[in-house]
Parts: sequence; C-alpha cells; structure tokens
Amino acid sequence: MTPLLLFAALGCSGDDPDPEETGTSSALDSGAADTQVDSADTLPDSGDTAETATETGDTGTVWVDPGTLGVSPLELVVDPGASWTLRAVHTLDGRRQDVAVAWSSSDEAVVGVSAEGVATAIGAGEATLSASYETLSATSAVTVQASPTLRVQLVQAEDGAPLTAGSVLCNGVTVAVDGTTGVAVFDEVPAGETLWLTGWAEDASRIPGTLMEVAGRDVVLPLRTRDQHKPDSDIDGTFDFGALPPLSDDEKAAGYVIMGIASATLRWGPLFWRADEVLAPNRDVTLYGFDVRVPGNLAVLDEVEDWTTPSWSGDVGVWSLAGPVPLADAVLGLADLSSALDFLLENVDGFLFGYEGALVVPEDAALEMEVRPTTSLSEVVEVEFPAWPEPFTEADAAMIVITDGDGPEGPAVVGFGRGFTGTAHSTRVPGSFYGWDGSTSQAVGYLEVGGVGTLGAKVLSAAPIVDGVAVLPDFLDAPSLPAWDGELLQAEVSVDPDAHIVHLYVRTKKKDERDYYFPPTTGVITLPSEGPDFDWAKVSLELAEVQTASGTYESMLQDGRYRRHDLQEVGRATGFVTEKMY
Repeated sequence: MTPLLLFAALGCSGDDPDPEETGTSSALDSGAADTQVDSADTLPDSGDTAETATETGDTGTVWVDPGTLGVSPLELVVDPGASWTLRAVHTLDGRRQDVAVAWSSSDEAVVGVSAEGVATAIGAGEATLSASYETLSATSAVTVQASPTLRVQLVQAEDGAPLTAGSVLCNGVTVAVDGTTGVAVFDEVPAGETLWLTGWAEDASRIPGTLMEVAGRDVVLPLRTRDQHKPDSDIDGTFDFGALPPLSDDEKAAGYVIMGIASATLRWGPLFWRADEVLAPNRDVTLYGFDVRVPGNLAVLDEVEDWTTPSWSGDVGVWSLAGPVPLADAVLGLADLSSALDFLLENVDGFLFGYEGALVVPEDAALEMEVRPTTSLSEVVEVEFPAWPEPFTEADAAMIVITDGDGPEGPAVVGFGRGFTGTAHSTRVPGSFYGWDGSTSQAVGYLEVGGVGTLGAKVLSAAPIVDGVAVLPDFLDAPSLPAWDGELLQAEVSVDPDAHIVHLYVRTKKKDERDYYFPPTTGVITLPSEGPDFDWAKVSLELAEVQTASGTYESMLQDGRYRRHDLQEVGRATGFVTEKMY
C-alpha cells in the first residue's frame, strides 16, 4: 500500500472543537493547585497510632504498626435536629479502607450517635464523638449552636483565597459577604433543616455555585472562573527522535515508521482524565507529498516532526512517547479515537518516554518547545482490579493509566496498559529518571460505556502504587442523565450511592454557566434557579460523582475541599457523563 493510501485515513476523532457536541466540558474543573490542607481528607489525621507488641518465641518481641484511624467530619457546626453520617477509615501501608467501628458520644444530651455512625444533634452544647477500632481511636468535635445561624464563605476555586465582593442567597434572603473574610452571615435559618444556598461574585467573573441539602452551619463555597470547559491556549513543539535506534532493514521492508505523540500533564489529576485527551484535534499536514489529516500531537520521523496540542494556560509539564509502528496498522488504528487508543496500547511497550516539567503556558500565546523521548518503559506495575460496575460486563477491557509527579503542573502520564477484572500489568518509565521517588505514583483504571474513547459515561478508580502493586478500590456505577425538563428545571439523575459528592454543571448556548453540588441521589431533582439571571434555553449538562478516600459530603462543605485540585489528592473513584438536553 502506498503512503498516500495509508495516511488518507489518519484523521481521527481529534476534531472536537465544540464541547457541547462531544462532551469535553469538565464538571469539577476548579482551577490551579493550592496548598490548603484539611486533615479530614488527608490521613493519617486525628486518629491515634499505636504499636502492638507480638511475642515471637526465641526471636523476642516484634513491634507491629497497626496503622491509623481517621473519622470524618473532624468537626461540624449544626443546629438541634440535624442528622448526618460519620465515616471511619483505617490506613495501613499507604492503603485506606472503610471500617466498622464502635461509636460513642461524650454527651448524649447534645449529640447522639447510633451503632451505624448516624449522628443526631439533640440540644445546644459541645460533644466529642469517638470511634474505636482494635487498638486505635479517633474523634469528631461537634458544636450544636443555640441560635440557628449560618455562615458561608465564598472563596476562589483556584487558590482558596476569600472572595471579598459577592453575595449569598439562602432561604429567600440575600446577604453580601464581608469585604475582608468573604463570609456571609445569616442570623436566622430554619433550625435543624437541610438548606440550599447560592453564591456569586459581584463582578460576574465566576460561575455561580449552589449547595443543596446542607446540614452544617459553617460552610465554604468555592466559585470557579468562567469558560473552564475547554483549554484556553496551546503547546506547539517539535520531536527529536535522535534517541531511538534507526529502523532495521527488516522493519523498513515490513513498512514500519517511527511515530511519536506528545501531551500535557493532567492538570485536574488522574481521576478526572478522559481518554479523548490523548489525541489532539486533527490538522492538515503533508506526508509523502500528499495533503492529509492527522491528530495534531502526532509526529512521524522525516515527514512531520512538529506537533501541537491544546493546553490550559499556567503551569504545565509535557510527556511524550515515540517508537516504531507498522504503518498499515497505524492507519487502521487511527481511523477513530477508540481505535487509536487500542493502537497505542498495543504498541506502547516498545516506545521510549520523555518528560519536560516546570513549564508555563502563557495566556496570550502558545508555548513552544522540543520533546525528546529517551527512556524505556522498563518497570512493570501489577494492578489488582475490582469487579466491574454497572453497566459493564467482564468482556469490557479497562484502560490502565500510570501517573507520577506532584508539581503544580499536575501529574504526568508515565505508562499505559489494559486489563480485565482480576490482575493485570502495565509498563511504566522508572520515576527515578525524572526525580520522582515513587511516593506520588498512582495507577488508574478507566472504563467507558460503549468502549474507551467513544465519549460515553466514564468511571475511574485510583490507588497508590506500593512496592510495584496497586490495589484499586471499587468503581462507582456509571452515572447517567436520562431526562431534562427545561420548563420545570428538573433533571433525572442516576448516581452511585457510594459517592460522597455530586456536581452538576449547567452550560447554555449563550455561555451562561452554573454549578450545583449535592449528595448522591437517584431520581428527579429540581434545580434552584434563584440568584443571578440565567437563560435556561438550550442547556448541556455534565454530571460528575466523586468518592473520596476519607471524606463525607458534610466534611467537604465544611472545609471547601471539593475543588478539583483537592479531589485529585483525596479522591479514589469518579464517574462523569455529559448530555445535551435542548
């Protein structure tokens, strides 16, 4: 087959300029990294660490680390009559697991707690709720206020700084935030009832946000900047293939070429990565003297050695892969996004890897750089998969993504693989070549309804890699948005009950945007519309569900740790889906 015929089919699903057409808008996109830390979601936390002595005969006594115990929420302010569920998590050797504990209250006249960890505020005062597990214990501090007041702090989603010009609406009353702290105080709210509230910035520069079913009376509401549904800049570069060995005569005779791809780090973390980000939108290039279309971030030795890919402005790193591939297989493999990902997974073990970190993409111009893959994917990671969630079957293959690095640019993709339920393996580049000590290494399992790369509903599960092994927690069932009623502002949603927070992002053709946050639910929800003006015609919705390693809905509202950067640190399973509901 001639090069012309081979490359005529290279254009794939990278043509994706409209997120409302393809599902590239991102719920829970929340800005750049920040350093806010909350022990409710960063274990070990308030839990105690004990050492257990074990007699071993002639060898003497061996001290065994029992791990740590943490509870969530660590602290909560409520009214009499409020009810919420506590959570206890045991951490050992870097792995976290929910455990059944014995609960008790220091003052049952203030707060009572059931054996299942359901707490109920009885009367005004302070109480400590304690959890006991084997030799460990941990506590949660609760304040039940005598007068039903509500405090809401508006913060910038990208860095957690107070928003000092804005307003909050709750129970029909609008209160301006304090010009220094960003806090709005409501002196009277219905005692013990769950509330909904909406906050917005005075200059309309941020997406209004609504919290639903709020039990706590001291909450934080991060507001995202507008137009974060797609990258706002580009990275343009060239490939240096000099570290790869030249093709052998046999490879040349078999029609092999050296091909490379380059892509940016995962700004929002591995749990919010989507397979359609691997290949950039198509571009027109000349290959073997003919005009063809190929993904923008793909390069071919001696033919097209430049590349381009969309990127967010700000901190970024760039990873690259390059190696020999059979040209005929490449043509078939790059015909569409799903096939392209299969092709990548089939050939990646023979590729070399490259990485450039600590880069900055300007807001008003593309970043220009050169990539040079030099390092073999010589390490193997064992990945233990859980059972597949609904609606997947055992015949569906999951994509494995290995990530490393914790800089402000986000983690880099350092390896790929695929697997089914049970044990699978993935190759990766040794982190020591790039200054990574392994403490930030994660394995992510990725399933997509209809097949990886088909733009269906996605579910992801992540776990740290410990001694070369990653044991993935259970996937969440895939979320869905079966119906939307634009007149009643009612969305039918289906979310896994084991999620801890749900985010519904609404965007219209007129670029109005709004964020809604609520606990997991399945059924019809009515979206509060009070607040800033919003044109509800022609909307697209993105639904995202998140399960954290140790938090609860109440704890995240208390400390604001449902911003994307925080969730990449504390999340362990996600699911998201985009639907147009015109």
